[in-house]
Amino acid sequence: ASTAEAVAKLGEETYGLLVIDVALPTGDVERVINRIHDMLPAERPVVLVLAAKPEAARTLDVDIVQIVLRRPIHLQQLVDLVRSCLRTSPPRRDATHQSGNGDRPSS
Repeated sequence: ASTAEAVAKLGEETYGLLVIDVALPTGDVERVINRIHDMLPAERPVVLVLAAKPEAARTLDVDIVQIVLRRPIHLQQLVDLVRSCLRTSPPRRDATHQSGNGDRPSS
């Protein structure tokens, strides 16, 4: 997704975890991080950033970015970390949302 799409989605949905690559096609990771910063603390997702060089993520807001992983990463490492984050973060979905594959329920 583009940066604009990511920022728009943050206003439409609630997420428990976001994985952001500092090499976004538009290169505007700061815009996504700023949008998360504007959210109420209780609504903020856990933010995991992927970076080829860790120094690329050092300028990002440390109050928002909790985890920086250096690319390339092993898939199992990412899966384990995502599971751990989701287990420890409070539920962020309302009771009417059905869990599933991430698709919206059809009306």
